[in-house]
Amino acid sequence: MEKYIFLILISLIISKTLEPKIEIYIESLCDDCMRFIKYSYNEYLKFNYPLADVRLIPYGNAHEKYNKEKEEYQFSCQHGENECYGNLMYTCIINELKDNEIIICVNKYIFRHRLNFDRTFYQCVNKNKTIANKIFDCIDTKKGNLFQHEMALRTKKHDSVPWVVINDEHDYYAQGRIIKNLTDYLCGLPHNDCSKHSFLGFTPYEKLGYDICKNLEYENYLK
Repeated sequence: MEKYIFLILISLIISKTLEPKIEIYIESLCDDCMRFIKYSYNEYLKFNYPLADVRLIPYGNAHEKYNKEKEEYQFSCQHGENECYGNLMYTCIINELKDNEIIICVNKYIFRHRLNFDRTFYQCVNKNKTIANKIFDCIDTKKGNLFQHEMALRTKKHDSVPWVVINDEHDYYAQGRIIKNLTDYLCGLPHNDCSKHSFLGFTPYEKLGYDICKNLEYENYLK
């Protein structure tokens, strides 16, 4: 019995060691990022089985500048000021609530609320004032500002979003598969056995392109 338990523990340790770290650069109002969250990422969370350490990085093609007078970072985003606000909200949700299903909800209903992130988020947490105030406080204080600065530091050179980094390395082939179907990609890795778990199949995202939200600054650099 002890030997059996020992083998199970060793198996879990090996599995955890082989588990890839996947970072996905996104923007809150990038069309292709929104489709990725709606289909591929949403399906992965529904799978509800730890296949990898998957982290969203809500920054993308944004820029930051430190304001000495205000003692805070100021951000500018590819799709405008509202996208910067959405990125910050996602960052606060990731750090304060650790519940990315709320991000999926906001992403899904943001157009219904005319791109109003506050209203959409409030609906997604069922008008729970305690949860809502925790995120709004994060957004309005230096805590959120520093959280977003951390996302900026974690965002390496890229030429479009969504952009996928696996164990600190970018792989175009893997990125294509992950954007189409994250669950399918992870189930195909040697150490993952998905046979005993429900599998939802390919998402509609595989039929869509994913090159709209390019990093224009990077493209100009290449010219």
